[in-house]
Amino acid sequence: MEMEKFVVNVDFQKWANVLKLYKEGMKIKIDKMKIEKGKELNTLDSWFQNELPVAIQEREEKHITKPELCKLMKWKLSRGKFRPRLQQMVESNPEELVVSASKKAFKCIPNLKKAVEELTVLKAVGPATASAVLAAGAPEHAAFMADESMQALPGLQPLQYTVGFYLQG
Repeated sequence: MEMEKFVVNVDFQKWANVLKLYKEGMKIKIDKMKIEKGKELNTLDSWFQNELPVAIQEREEKHITKPELCKLMKWKLSRGKFRPRLQQMVESNPEELVVSASKKAFKCIPNLKKAVEELTVLKAVGPATASAVLAAGAPEHAAFMADESMQALPGLQPLQYTVGFYLQG
């Protein structure tokens, strides 16, 4: 499959070009939004890309906090389909459970299946949200299961929000 060749044999310059496309795509998306919503997404995306990974890496044991998980959900929902119930549900998770589940998940890396399963014990955290947590804290092992990226991969339609589907990408 052509996609496998790209992932295995890709060079740094190709990935740098892909990253530029992400930034351009986000700008286009933000420009199409209402001004306040666009500003919010820009701020949240910058936090997710730059601040959250550093915060997770600096901890003695990698994990995410409840406020970070709630902010991550807000970022994820502001990028795509808004589902207000998901935000409420993720906010109902106890801090201790968020920390313990995410510590367990990061300890499972590089076993992505097990890592995702550890995170999906949290309310409103499915494979896509779990992948965002893992991508922030272990980008060398996990990619975010963004709708756009999954839909762009040949042979992966229709999109399914399952661990098995995520692992195919």
